[in-house]
This record gives sequence, structure tokens and C-alpha cells, in this order.
Amino acid sequence: MSAFAVRLPSGQTVPLAANDKDFIVFAAETDLAAARYGQLARQRAVSEDIRHFGQMLDDDHTDNLKRLTAIASKAGAEVPDTLDIKRMKTLKNLRKAKVKSFDHQYLKSVVNDHESALESFKQEAGHSSSQDLATYAKDTLAKLEQHLKEAKQLAASAK
Repeated sequence: MSAFAVRLPSGQTVPLAANDKDFIVFAAETDLAAARYGQLARQRAVSEDIRHFGQMLDDDHTDNLKRLTAIASKAGAEVPDTLDIKRMKTLKNLRKAKVKSFDHQYLKSVVNDHESALESFKQEAGHSSSQDLATYAKDTLAKLEQHLKEAKQLAASAK
């Protein structure tokens, strides 16, 4: 059986489309990054509101990753458990950020990642060959939009 396949009730499999495979990797890396950034914000943010926001992102994206992992597993697909190079660098920079600049850098990272994620999730929701992935993407869009809105509001109030 292919590493990326959808299992049908009859035991047959239908390979996932390349865009669906790419989406699984992208979504997993997005969730991992948001959760890790959120964990760091809980520890390092100066603002209590940003610490709470970090907790919410950690919780929401950890739940998203669990759901994505279940969908991918059902399809015979693997989900990455490490960050991509760009996000590893962002995490490293956030860890090294001075106390005064952490909140700003954190929110900037959240805004950038969520803006990027929204486009990919919208695309997957409308064009996935997998009903499970399309549903996951549609369901996740509202939370991504909420996170982006809140991050922008927090950034505006922190200026």
C-alpha cells in the first residue's frame, strides 16, 4: 500500500493527491510551530494577555494536530513531528529575543504564519481530493481567522 492512501471500506486504496500530501505536511508543521511558539509565549511574554493568547494557541493547535494525525493515519500518511527549517529559525530567534522585544516578535510570527496558513487551508478546503482533509481544513479556518484577528489586535494594543 502507498504511504499516502485513502482506505475504502472494501479494502481498496486510493492514493492521496500530491497537493493533499503537501497539505498534511504544511498543516502539521503549522500546528507544531503555533503550539511551540505558544508554549514559549506562556513562559516569556511580558503581557498577561499575550501569555493567555499563547496558551490558547498551544491548546488549539495541539488539538488540530491530533485531529490531522488521525486523518492522516486513516489515509496511511505520515505526519512530520519536527518543524521545518524556517520555523526552527523563528523559534530559535524567539528564544533569544530580549524581554522587551519578545511580545512584538512573537505576535509578528503568529500573524505571518496564520496569514500563510489561511491561504493554504482555504485552498485545501475547496480543492482536496480527500473529504476528510477538506472537512478538517474548513473546520480549522474559523480558528485560524480568530487567531489572526486576536494577534493583530494584541499587536495594535502593544504599540
